[in-house]
Amino acid sequence: MDVMTPDSPSIPSSESSPSAELAALFESVQGVEKFLDKLGSDEPTPGGGATAAVMGSIACAQASMVAELSLANKECQKDPTRIETLKGLLASFKQLQSAFSAQIVNDAKAYGELSAVFKMQRDTEAQRQERHTLLQQKLEEATAPPFTILRFVNEALEVVKKLADVASSMSRTDLIVAALALKASARGAEAMVLANTCYLSDSEKAEELEGKAANEAEIADSVSDEVYTLISGKAPVGVQR
Repeated sequence: MDVMTPDSPSIPSSESSPSAELAALFESVQGVEKFLDKLGSDEPTPGGGATAAVMGSIACAQASMVAELSLANKECQKDPTRIETLKGLLASFKQLQSAFSAQIVNDAKAYGELSAVFKMQRDTEAQRQERHTLLQQKLEEATAPPFTILRFVNEALEVVKKLADVASSMSRTDLIVAALALKASARGAEAMVLANTCYLSDSEKAEELEGKAANEAEIADSVSDEVYTLISGKAPVGVQR
């Protein structure tokens, strides 16, 4: 156990970096399986934030497939404007997929820093005060990755909606899966915001962050349901239209 002195760093460092380990996992051929094994282990990272990010990344990959298949479709190829639109949407999905994946590492890093603060000594009043101040700071910072995920979700859903209008009829049904995965990603990210705000001493700040997260998640719900209805011709189960 680290013994802190007045000159010691406020946050003790760990020997290994969970975020670096996660980045390395995706560089291997069996990265996905290894990631799932780690996700299902007794280690705290990757956790819910990483799962939300992965769902967003998977959704973008699914939508990319629809765009690729549409680009290869003979009917679509007859319309140059449609092809250019598809290429632009495909590029957007590729960028968003990478952006989501980056949040897996960012979320693990934020958790690592927060966890280190929880472990800080609190034997004296000065130590307790320092720990409390840093804890409030790191709790708010830990909401950044899930809020970023929420923003990417709603950006991706708008692109999915555009793709639904120009995708080939043979492949557009797969966009329902993408839209639902993004919906799940948003609600997961919202839950991760709440996991941090519940420890905030500033109730007004907590309510502000929770309200912002709920609003973003509700937008995702609405657009996801809109895509579902647009493609299937009927509203999702439990959704009134």
